[in-house]
Amino acid sequence: MQLTNHAAKRCQQRALPFPVIELIMKLGKEVHSNKGCRIKLLNTPALKKEFLGELEHLGLKKRSKWCEVFLVVSADEWVITAGYRYKRLNNKIH
Repeated sequence: MQLTNHAAKRCQQRALPFPVIELIMKLGKEVHSNKGCRIKLLNTPALKKEFLGELEHLGLKKRSKWCEVFLVVSADEWVITAGYRYKRLNNKIH
């Protein structure tokens, strides 16, 4: 997994440490967007609980707002951007 310059800048602006991005890439469910990219996010309570447990295991603070992070990922596994969800996604989960 690699970050584009844009994604690195957005992660810095949004106070998202690299281990959080790695965990979301590893644990997150995948939603396909209309633009050919994929969106990785934690969309179930079980995933959020597992994510918070992994954060604790890594020695990071458990911040519930990190459960609302989404990543836009290209076909070749580059993270294009990252942000916080504030509304529901209406796409199908694959």
